[in-house]
Amino acid sequence: MLPVSMRRPRVALLALLALLDARARADAPPDAAPITLARAQALAEERAPDVLVALARDATAHADVEVAGIYPDPQLGVGTTSGTALLYASLYVTLPLFGQLDTAVDAARAQASVADADVDVARLDARFAASIAWWTLWQASRELEIALDNGARRERLLEIAEARFAEGAAPRLDVLRARAAARLAAAEAASLRERRRGGAAALSVLLGQADGATELPPDAPTMAAIALDDDRLHALVDEHPVVVRARRLVRTADALVTREHRARWPLIGAQVGGSFFERQPPPTHDVSVTLTFDVPIFDEPRITRAETARREAAVELEAVAAGVTAQLTSARADALAALRRRDAIQADVVPAATEAADLALEAYESGGLDLTSALVAEQTRTDAVAALVAATGELGRARAALEHAAGRSL
Repeated sequence: MLPVSMRRPRVALLALLALLDARARADAPPDAAPITLARAQALAEERAPDVLVALARDATAHADVEVAGIYPDPQLGVGTTSGTALLYASLYVTLPLFGQLDTAVDAARAQASVADADVDVARLDARFAASIAWWTLWQASRELEIALDNGARRERLLEIAEARFAEGAAPRLDVLRARAAARLAAAEAASLRERRRGGAAALSVLLGQADGATELPPDAPTMAAIALDDDRLHALVDEHPVVVRARRLVRTADALVTREHRARWPLIGAQVGGSFFERQPPPTHDVSVTLTFDVPIFDEPRITRAETARREAAVELEAVAAGVTAQLTSARADALAALRRRDAIQADVVPAATEAADLALEAYESGGLDLTSALVAEQTRTDAVAALVAATGELGRARAALEHAAGRSL
């Protein structure tokens, strides 16, 4: 059981935190629930600006499929002659009889599949960006709470120093140093409050929210163990949205080569014309029928370019797969390192530093310890708790990078 003198600052701290929480809730929109990490990721996949742009481009790409299958418009000509006919009319129709439209539609569908993959990549990137922003905001919020707690403890230390000075048991220097520490803690809290507001605005943009009011749960989400063997790693690389997109680019390049080769087949044109309303009797009506053929003698450079683009797409696919493999391996190592650091600080450093600070505060109040030692113990505790929050945020961001490298939630 703590003495009454030690319980009072705890009660005051709880009251202060409750007041700040009430003010935050009052400033938040009505019925605004804390945004969990999972909800932030889901909202970003749906509302992030880059995702909306990718969806719009995807719709255009699918509209291009229908356009690619359209027959050329017929041409109607009407005129007169200087001869006997008052009116001359003709109708010209292009007939792609050798599969030119089919190969054009296939190429457009392949390009639309790449646009589909672009949407998946945009959602993956938006999920990653939202995860980083969420953890950054969570860390800023927790650091603000630490600063407020630190300020309350410094104020308590100032009260003790003033009481001991009044009793003649401590010099005025103790009061001045304790007051400086308390004011510094208050300034740090004010700075962190502004930083948190900026982090909330950054996250709101990714979530498609305009008000910037983003409340997060106080506790960090549970992060499952990181278990990725080599077989699972290779499977993730093969299914990664970026690799899928590169693979579809290869198929698109194949379709474009086929389209260019088929374009060398001649387009047949049929023209029907006739003259009417003769000026001189007896009336005659001349009708003409003409067939035209394209002569594709200048198409070789287009075919060469399409084949070169296909080789480029194949090389890019290999490079993308190798890059994703390297990124996934590196992200796994970083996540494991961050996990071990967080666990060590949480299990050993914070409990020891907190107990030492509490004992130092009691000892200073009873006259068994000088102010310098008490301030050092308090600072050590503050640094330990801040290190835990930083390590947790680092772990969360490392996990987000791992999932981004894996191309899916783990």
